[in-house]
Amino acid sequence: MNEAKVTRSVIKFLKADNWEIISYDLPQMGTGTLLQNEGVIKKNEGTIIPDVFAYKNGKVLLCESKSYFSKNDVEKLLELKKGEFNKSISKQLVSRNFNELILTISFPKIKFSDKHNFRDLDVVFLVEKNNCEPLFLNN
Repeated sequence: MNEAKVTRSVIKFLKADNWEIISYDLPQMGTGTLLQNEGVIKKNEGTIIPDVFAYKNGKVLLCESKSYFSKNDVEKLLELKKGEFNKSISKQLVSRNFNELILTISFPKIKFSDKHNFRDLDVVFLVEKNNCEPLFLNN
């Protein structure tokens, strides 16, 4: 299962749960939302383009999708927890406010292992045959 299919499955799941999809980025498309770290002024440094950027009831969900587990994507998402991207996130929401940031990673269920370290992520989406199963980590 490729990254695009994983991302589409997450989007389908979120829409069914009444999330508003702000943006999404499929491989080689360049359609995602560029989030900028407030403390970095060099172009293209301190930036993150999440694969899925969604909003619902004051919550922002940012997801990185892969066709396999990626420790680097977990690390990239954890950078967002520091709050240095909040201004950039708020700018994308226009007149909506957010009070909670939900960080997620998604990949095929067949690639899941208890040995993976999800650290401080909130949700892992496990995708199998167009179905997306959320695994809630910090509840």
